Amino acid sequence: MMRAMSKKKSPKDPHAKREARKYDQPIVSREFLLECFEESSGPLLFEQLTYLLNYQEEDAQVALQRCLNAMVRDGQLFRNRKGEFAVVSQVDLIPGSVIAHAAGFGFLVPDAGGDDLFLAPKQMVTLLHGDRALVRESGLDRRGRREGKLVEILERGLKEVSGQYHCEGKLGFVTPQNRRLFQDILIPPAEEGKAKPGDFVVVSIEEYPTKRAHAIGRVKEILGNELKPSIHIELAIRNFGLPHTWNDEVNKETAGLDENIDDKQITGRFDVRDLPLVTIDGEDARDFDDAVYCVSRQKMVGGFLSPLLMFQRM
Repeated sequence: MMRAMSKKKSPKDPHAKREARKYDQPIVSREFLLECFEESSGPLLFEQLTYLLNYQEEDAQVALQRCLNAMVRDGQLFRNRKGEFAVVSQVDLIPGSVIAHAAGFGFLVPDAGGDDLFLAPKQMVTLLHGDRALVRESGLDRRGRREGKLVEILERGLKEVSGQYHCEGKLGFVTPQNRRLFQDILIPPAEEGKAKPGDFVVVSIEEYPTKRAHAIGRVKEILGNELKPSIHIELAIRNFGLPHTWNDEVNKETAGLDENIDDKQITGRFDVRDLPLVTIDGEDARDFDDAVYCVSRQKMVGGFLSPLLMFQRM
């Protein structure tokens, strides 16, 4: 049964003007909502909040629901099994980001800072590296580290995984290239596309791991079947989530550009495009902007290079 609560006149939201500028359907600010929770005697149901805020119209209720969901995702609120919302700090829960280890355990890096919380392998069964989660501190482990117990997964950090496709019988699976992802991704029949055993692929995660089942994915892209340098680059881009495609705005802006260079653009410049320049930057260089071009002594005039062959270091 819903807990009885008296409807009192709440103070005005000091951030109301800011919210009105940001949204077509403005509601109370997150700060004001947190104050409402702190003044309550405990967790609140959605219906209790709409009653307290006098939100009778459907648009206002939809906007409030979206705001609450976002606050849960950001680790400001917690929703229990009864569907009640509460401030995370009031229920002794710690939001943070998950760092997984290849050995099967992990750590939670608290949003508020401080020491990380150790997550035992049994706590990592449903978690992936990069997830955001709520944990409750459960004590100290044998090494004296703060230990956490998973309460809820707030947000998944990975949507795609890159790795090598394997097949045993009718069972297909991908072994992630990222060592922090220690769980294989199962690939159901007909979801492997044209991938063959040994291919390096990109997989979109369709279902995340549970206590009883592995994650399930679908092959989205085939990178190749040999671990060439180019494949290493593609795998690194996917593993670290690096942007590798231009957005629509950039494509639209560059659509009218001509790849050909006319004579007016070359005037006053020293054109070295036909010279076989070779980079001289070291393997560990952070940029590759130094190059050289060599000629035999026979092409030198009076001990010096012809002016046509002289140019500054690129």
